[in-house]
Parts: sequence; structure tokens; C-alpha cells
Amino acid sequence: MDLWDKKDYSVKVSLSKGHYHELKEIAYELEISMKKLVNQSIKKSLKDIEVNGYYKRSKEVYVIDKEFALYSLKVKSKHYKELQRISNETQITVKGIVEDILSVYPAIVQDELG
Repeated sequence: MDLWDKKDYSVKVSLSKGHYHELKEIAYELEISMKKLVNQSIKKSLKDIEVNGYYKRSKEVYVIDKEFALYSLKVKSKHYKELQRISNETQITVKGIVEDILSVYPAIVQDELG
């Protein structure tokens, strides 16, 4: 590991306040940090990509009557680098990929750990 490599990267994502609160509740129920929930979700999605060639994402896009905010989430360096590679191949931003992942995978992590 290079001396200048970061341990974690900060990814700013736009989430509805309600969805962010749901994520915090899942983390609380599982007795893990929000950071761990985010990274477990990313890890699970990367495994799906490795096995199936794709990751799952919600078909729903909330744009009306929702309060959105920017949240800064910590992503492990190894996950961030893989997300960057996927971003380069798909033209979807890292932010967009993380938002997609957070629409589905926290519930999967909750089912597995809960």
C-alpha cells in the first residue's frame, strides 16, 4: 500500500431524508455503524457483479414530494477503486452507483445479518 493511499474515500450522495433515516435504522437494528452498512452493501453488490455480471438497483426514482439532502458516506479504498473501474466502463458516476446500491443492498445485508 502506497503511503499516500487513503484508507477511506468520502462519496457525497443525494438521498431522501426518509431513505437516509431508514438506512440509519437498519444499521442501528444490526448494531453496526452506518459506514459498515454502506460498505457491506457495496461488498455484496460487487460480489453480485463478479458472479452475475450486474448489480441490482431499484426501479423507483423518487423526485416528487421528497426532501433530499447530500450525505457524505465513507467507502473503503478497495471498494472505491472497484467502483471507479465500474464507473469508467459504464459511464455511471461512482456517486450514481453508490446511490443505486443503497436503494437495494442494505435490505439484503439486513436479511443476511439480522
